[in-house]
Amino acid sequence: MLVDDDDHPYGMAEKIEAHKSGLLHRAISVFLFDKDGRLLLQRRSASKYHAAGLWANSCCGHPRPGELPIDAAVRRLQEELGIHSELSSWGHICYEATINEEMKENEYVHLFTGCFTGAYSLNPDEVSEIQLEYPRSILSGDSPLRSSLTPWFKIYLDKLWKV
Repeated sequence: MLVDDDDHPYGMAEKIEAHKSGLLHRAISVFLFDKDGRLLLQRRSASKYHAAGLWANSCCGHPRPGELPIDAAVRRLQEELGIHSELSSWGHICYEATINEEMKENEYVHLFTGCFTGAYSLNPDEVSEIQLEYPRSILSGDSPLRSSLTPWFKIYLDKLWKV
């Protein structure tokens, strides 16, 4: 769903076309935390068409036509991780990021948080593994994950947790 800078829809584009053309479109990102405050990270499947094999926040995706962002977040959590969690809105972020020579992100992202209780079932087409980490520890130069993060997750870390 193509949107303007205020998240008002004005048209549709296929996901790949939006990414190739750098068109501003609506997206969702979910951040699940365990009882100790660690963030559930996912390593994207090697078969993903962009950012394959890189680490990202708990779940990302795009609403379907007519689908509310919260409903898309609940759906994608189930599809990617087999998780059901009550979600709360965490605002939004707009960002642009180059993925590779052919792909560019330009997204108006609705953010959601929830609790991770330990039960999950990975969809191997979407996710290869998960890991729990404190967001601030990922930001430190010592984290081995820092060099293998998706461009959007780096932006989220810098905007949401950087002191």
